[in-house]
Amino acid sequence: IATKRGLATSLRLLLTANSTLFSDTSGRVSGAMRSLVQAAAAAGKIRADVDASDVMHALGGIYSAPNTPDWRERSGRLVKLLMDGLRFGARG
Repeated sequence: IATKRGLATSLRLLLTANSTLFSDTSGRVSGAMRSLVQAAAAAGKIRADVDASDVMHALGGIYSAPNTPDWRERSGRLVKLLMDGLRFGARG
């Protein structure tokens, strides 16, 4: 995870809305997330009202958290919080 965090600045520069990389991959990533969310909701593993773009934004927020000494623990807590929220009220 620490190595991946080191790439954050480079990835942010590459993934600007005007870059070719962004335009070529954003649809694929969004489609993949939409498929995952729909499958999980259909299986009753997450709430039926979950929007894939909301999950993407939440994950982006976790990924872009400040690089403080407790970032690893904080990121783990935020992922658990997100997953608990996705599961709350799921039928399965």
